Amino acid sequence: MRAATASLLLTLYVASHARGIPPAASDDPPARFTVTTRKADDTVAVGGDRERTTLDVKSPSGISRAVVERTGDAWPKAVVVRLHLKGLENLKVSAGAVAVGAAAGVRDGKVEARQWVPDKDETPLAPADPRRLAIRVLGKDGKTAAGVPLDGGQFEVTLPAAFLRDNPKSLLIEWIDFYR
Repeated sequence: MRAATASLLLTLYVASHARGIPPAASDDPPARFTVTTRKADDTVAVGGDRERTTLDVKSPSGISRAVVERTGDAWPKAVVVRLHLKGLENLKVSAGAVAVGAAAGVRDGKVEARQWVPDKDETPLAPADPRRLAIRVLGKDGKTAAGVPLDGGQFEVTLPAAFLRDNPKSLLIEWIDFYR
């Protein structure tokens, strides 16, 4: 199977260059990962390419965790976690020594997110902290949600470079859905 995939990719690469068409970034095979979830009915679909990986998390119970371990030499430049939940009461993302806790919602049409250092004091992160997560709350139409609970939407969390800088072997993602 692997040989067939490699042969197909090589054929597509040669064919595109023969016509003078450079391959698109999405033509690169995606980075490889092993994902382990706490619960059997949780799923994490991995997509993207070598530059950007998306992790689509679905959790029927609304409270769980996943360990994402890279099997290649390095992480892609960007990692985006999409949590398909109704609400985000608590999120903890950690990679080696870097860890951030967060909660997000929508008030008066604007996304509100709290972020902190996940220790016993939950020290708030400063707005310019390099560990700060980029969090968007999206409705099923892909636009900023009008409110929560979400119906078919997602919490989209882009990890900052600080999480991947030291090339950790794995990421730990833990979540609690407020509406579980």
